[in-house]
Amino acid sequence: MYFYLKYAFPYLRLEIFTARRLIVRFNRITRKVYLLRPKHLGGVVALDWDKTDVCINPNMSELDGTGGFVLLGWEKEYHAVSDADGNPKDDFEMTLVGKPTRNASELLAFWEYIRRYMEDGPEAAPAPERLLPRFPWPWHSLSAVWRLDTGFIKTPALWIFIPVHLLLLPLILIHACAHWVSLLLCYEPRFPRAIANAGIHRKEK
Repeated sequence: MYFYLKYAFPYLRLEIFTARRLIVRFNRITRKVYLLRPKHLGGVVALDWDKTDVCINPNMSELDGTGGFVLLGWEKEYHAVSDADGNPKDDFEMTLVGKPTRNASELLAFWEYIRRYMEDGPEAAPAPERLLPRFPWPWHSLSAVWRLDTGFIKTPALWIFIPVHLLLLPLILIHACAHWVSLLLCYEPRFPRAIANAGIHRKEK
């Protein structure tokens, strides 16, 4: 137990007994981006939207966008980082938003969706057709581990991943089961009330 707590738990706590997901909230009223994370992963911070840097190459090929994320960053020199209480932090921040994309078009469209919501308003970013469920169903873990989309069939250069995934199927199933168990041992995160209600009173006025 001593060796487990000293050497293994600091790494296992990244996957179990922690927040089930890291949440990014965009608030166009307060002009802030809020990151909800456990304390050992940086804690809750508030970031200035107007000082956000997005790391995306608009000229990337469709293949370059496969498995990509929207990467947002805030430079230390801009003093754009605050803690949950609004106190400035002399630090930089970086976060990945969303799930892995299938190609560059999807990646760029997702970033444009976020930008339009923050800059033009909700009417410029229509509501999604469906929301992802919060409960960790086992097939969601398999989907997260499998990472092989049927869209790959249209790209001959990616066909090599099909036999590779089939050869790794036993390991993928073990990984998916462990992924699901880890989610069951985690808790659903919630923003502090001050952040959850941020901008409501200002909007009413």
